[in-house]
Amino acid sequence: MRAALILAVLAGLPMTVRAQTHPPSAGLPSFEIEAGGGYVFGGGAEDPGPSLASFDVGTVFWPVAHWGVAFGLVRGPGEDHHDPVEGYDRTFFGPENLAYWTITARYRRETRYSLVGEIGFGLMGGGRFSDLEYLHAQQRWIHVKTVFGGFVLETFWSRPITRHLGVKGGVTFDFNVETNNLQPVLLATVRF
Repeated sequence: MRAALILAVLAGLPMTVRAQTHPPSAGLPSFEIEAGGGYVFGGGAEDPGPSLASFDVGTVFWPVAHWGVAFGLVRGPGEDHHDPVEGYDRTFFGPENLAYWTITARYRRETRYSLVGEIGFGLMGGGRFSDLEYLHAQQRWIHVKTVFGGFVLETFWSRPITRHLGVKGGVTFDFNVETNNLQPVLLATVRF
């Protein structure tokens, strides 16, 4: 449902005269800065990550018309606490404070309606979040840190608004089986 909303917003954006904008596939090397946010849906088999609103910032270098390299940072400050779960010696309250980086190879292609489709695959690293726990014997709160890395799949639809400004919406899936993050995202882009 969110993906349909993002695509509807992208399709309805006003487009300047095509002659004034250089389509991304014009063959010129370009550099983009992406910034925005979304919502990370945490999951996983063994150590599910938190589900939090997120802030995303990244860069993409397009040395040729259809291929580029992207680097991104994702931060999900806050907490995803749930009803307390009693353990033998502690009580579990849930995960909080998600952070990780990604590096991907991206492929892009212009489609109908002046939209540009992008897909990417790469690596996720520096992943970390903490679990809030209360230790009964010591009567104190602790934040148990979890670290992770893995792989990234991403897809975006972008639309230029002016020669240098655009908007991009899509979904990223960052995974390693134990900790998975599915993130619908909406980004503003600046292209040079």
